[in-house]
Amino acid sequence: IMPTKGDDPLQALRQGAGLIRKADIPGSILLIVDALPKGQFDGFRQFHAQQPIPVVLYAIAAPKGVQAPPGSPPAPALDEKALRQAAKALGAGLTLVSADEGDVRQLARRIKTRMNAARQAKERGQRWRDMGYWLLPLLVLLALPFFRRGWVVSHD
Repeated sequence: IMPTKGDDPLQALRQGAGLIRKADIPGSILLIVDALPKGQFDGFRQFHAQQPIPVVLYAIAAPKGVQAPPGSPPAPALDEKALRQAAKALGAGLTLVSADEGDVRQLARRIKTRMNAARQAKERGQRWRDMGYWLLPLLVLLALPFFRRGWVVSHD
């Protein structure tokens, strides 16, 4: 959902990244678009360089030659070249809408793959902190009576 009225996908990406960071869980952003402003491609590159959060673009624009159903608003034209450039700038996958369920399967695969990669990266970043050495002084104190001179344990 766009954070402000109008088209500002860069602000939407930033807001989504902020929510994922705040939740402190691995996440992925699905950006559903019909077109992207070319003036934001540099911002997309910066976002990708600063945020390790995976992004997937889902283009819902109609390919050239597709007629909108009667009574519906005209479908925006698909600018696949610009969408591919935006996906490259974001380090994102691009999925084009299709008439069958192939696009949804492709989206699910991409999101699952990116979520697994993000989860593994987070798990690699969390090292086990061994704090067992703090038990050593306690164990030494408990063992001291067994090392007294002349102290012997015998059985009869």
